[in-house]
Amino acid sequence: MGVRWGGCDASGVIVATPLRQDEDAPHVACAPGGRSAVVMSGGLDEIVLLQLPGLAAVDTRQSPGLFGHSVLVNHAGDRVFTRDSGFLDAFTYDSSTGAFGAAPLFSTSIADTLDYVGMEQMALHPNDTRLYVSKPGGLAVFDANAGALLRTIPLAAAHPTGVCLTPAPAPNRPPSCALAVARPGAIWPPDHAMVPLGVTGLTDPDGDAVTLTATSVLQDEPVQARGSGSGHPAPDAILSPLQVRAERDGTGDGRVYHVASPPTTAAAARARAT
Repeated sequence: MGVRWGGCDASGVIVATPLRQDEDAPHVACAPGGRSAVVMSGGLDEIVLLQLPGLAAVDTRQSPGLFGHSVLVNHAGDRVFTRDSGFLDAFTYDSSTGAFGAAPLFSTSIADTLDYVGMEQMALHPNDTRLYVSKPGGLAVFDANAGALLRTIPLAAAHPTGVCLTPAPAPNRPPSCALAVARPGAIWPPDHAMVPLGVTGLTDPDGDAVTLTATSVLQDEPVQARGSGSGHPAPDAILSPLQVRAERDGTGDGRVYHVASPPTTAAAARARAT
């Protein structure tokens, strides 16, 4: 089985004539930004660095093992990991030029496993700190910076031939009450009736639907200001459905209700006196 390396011009158009052909199918990893690539050749026992566009070979390294299994570039684009028939190696890398470290940053012996083209036998954690490598009987987890074996995850399969990681779901962020306002914002006349309230302006950074559950209603006047013309006793608010009484101290500047919902005060409404 062979793989042809076809070049492309500056506009991304593939040229008709292949630049190179390997009869031993290699594993290929493209660097972040698509400016260079790394090829882990199988039977040739080579690590070849390519520059894009054009796929010109800029460097070559001899693989420590006998047969190349897998290669990947980290998310930062400054390190390459290779997996062959006996070793896990890490090299410094310049993803813009394809420059490759002369010697491995670390080289760790690892049990051989079966080679399958298209099944990558390594996967890197999104934060570039953990490297997951398939091995006979399980999955080895390495420190991606130092190469130390952190743990082994046993698997039922005798020879797992591939590994990949799916990104963890983003944490659910809380809604924002910064722009929350009560509707209506002003209540008139102060006829002692219970007035339904709504709250608008609630937003969610993840685009989720937002609902509000009022947990308390506070006001800046006594519930029943005796002898001051308030006229009605408690309750002056109901949480569900949310309502407040159209009432105020006739000698004051207007009652303000504060509707609270954890973790912040959501809105306020004023029953004004004229």
